[in-house]
Amino acid sequence: MRYLIFVAALIVGCQTVEAEPAPKAESPVVLQSDTDAGLSKPVLAFTVSHIEEPVKLTGLEQKILEVALTCKRAKPKYKDAELLTDLILMEREFGVPKDMRGMLLASACTESGYNPNAEGDHKFSKRGKPKAIGLLQLWKWWEKPISKGGYAVNRRDPLANAHAWMSHIKKQYPKVRKKCKISTKHVSRIWRVAWVTAIRAPKPEGRCNEFPNHYRRLKRWKRQWANLL
Repeated sequence: MRYLIFVAALIVGCQTVEAEPAPKAESPVVLQSDTDAGLSKPVLAFTVSHIEEPVKLTGLEQKILEVALTCKRAKPKYKDAELLTDLILMEREFGVPKDMRGMLLASACTESGYNPNAEGDHKFSKRGKPKAIGLLQLWKWWEKPISKGGYAVNRRDPLANAHAWMSHIKKQYPKVRKKCKISTKHVSRIWRVAWVTAIRAPKPEGRCNEFPNHYRRLKRWKRQWANLL
């Protein structure tokens, strides 16, 4: 799958979108299990030397894929099952808790209809040029080097776009947990607050009780896989 190749590229240093150093090429890459709440030990899923081996989706992940393919905002040509599968694997890698699974796909559906070249937020430009580009509609600052607060990302690369977006949310995790005084027992709430904090402008008092707009779609989708949680 494309995501496995993408991860391998990150590991060997072909592409850098996270601040943390990547492991050596021979080191195992880990993906979180579905039962993981985001804090426990991850399980081994594959190694870089065996990226050609298919990664099986769990029953929950299969259902998420099925539902995500019904996104009404997406044109048929952008309903790419392989890309959506890669996004599901990305959620697994980042340790998204079961109750929040599908967040990346719900966001991509809402933001771009899964169009990797989508252009938006023209209204914020004096010349009418697009400010937001790609799967998750990232602005120009995301292309800045990591040393300057960006993610050195190619916004038109859907996997790089999504990986940077997830990395930014995960970066907020310890900050919101401390600021909002959320117990580690409430992992899903920490993820939700980190999510809304990452995609909105900074707020002195934080966004402890807010929900991202994308959450509405996720909540509707979740009704279709509630029996698998």
